[in-house]
Amino acid sequence: NTGALTAVIRDALLDPSRDDLIRPGRKVRASALDNSGAWAPLFAGTMAKADVTYALKDPSVPESKRARIEIVAHDAQAELANQERPQGVATIPELAFVLEGCGVPWSINGSGNQVPTATVVTDSPGQTAVDQIAMTRDSKHGLAWVDRRGIVQIWEGAVLPTAAVATLAEAEYTGFDATWSSEDCINEVNIA
Repeated sequence: NTGALTAVIRDALLDPSRDDLIRPGRKVRASALDNSGAWAPLFAGTMAKADVTYALKDPSVPESKRARIEIVAHDAQAELANQERPQGVATIPELAFVLEGCGVPWSINGSGNQVPTATVVTDSPGQTAVDQIAMTRDSKHGLAWVDRRGIVQIWEGAVLPTAAVATLAEAEYTGFDATWSSEDCINEVNIA
């Protein structure tokens, strides 16, 4: 799901009933070892919940793996959705005014700088930081997302870098899976 990570941990030493490492509100980072041997970030966020189930005594399951811990974590979008920001701004660079003090890292057009002044164009009680980002992004034809490092990225369409990050060759595809659900904000296409 967009903005959420669900992960399963098989380690009885980390069982939340015995150890206090896994708790709601704790920071979570998931990384993977890439082909170059370096660790690459996949997700950064905050733990929302943890559930544990225990395997029955089964000789084929080692004692250390009997606890199945399932955690759910949310990225910075959840934090921004819970922070009221009634004042909306006129331009994408001025969104720094909205994000300042939200407690999440952000980059607007590649910069994390504050703005000395901002033109406030709306005052709508009940609006959140996510609402203000979406309204400004849509009215100025920009893009906004939370990247895999947990940084809120907001870009004006005209200044977004256009260099290709990766090129995929169709001859190298070995599998193609697609899912669709009316509950998903963004549906999945998985290419092997």
